Amino acid sequence: MAQRRVARYVHVNGRVYAPGDVVSDEDAKLIRNPSVWQAEDDGQEDTVVPGPGQATPTTTDPAATGGAPAQPQRPAKSATKDAWRTYLENDGVPPAELEGKTRDELIALADQRERPE
Repeated sequence: MAQRRVARYVHVNGRVYAPGDVVSDEDAKLIRNPSVWQAEDDGQEDTVVPGPGQATPTTTDPAATGGAPAQPQRPAKSATKDAWRTYLENDGVPPAELEGKTRDELIALADQRERPE
């Protein structure tokens, strides 16, 4: 069976498939609603969606942003220490400056960088 992608969230056999996910052949046989499936070739590219507490991937390709590097998206206040560290590194903070800092200290540093005194 060809790989098929779902167009909306589907729960099958204890698994959850998000829009755009490829469904296993075993689970595809159990899905009876035809409106669940994406069109065969919808022209969409695969995208990476961060999980809870993860920093959003950003691009720094100047050609993709009209010549200026993209601004990384700030993580949620409840994000992990690693997500905050990645965000600050993507925002230009040297990794050595982040060594040994707690999650709260990383958040404070991000706040300070956004609102310079």
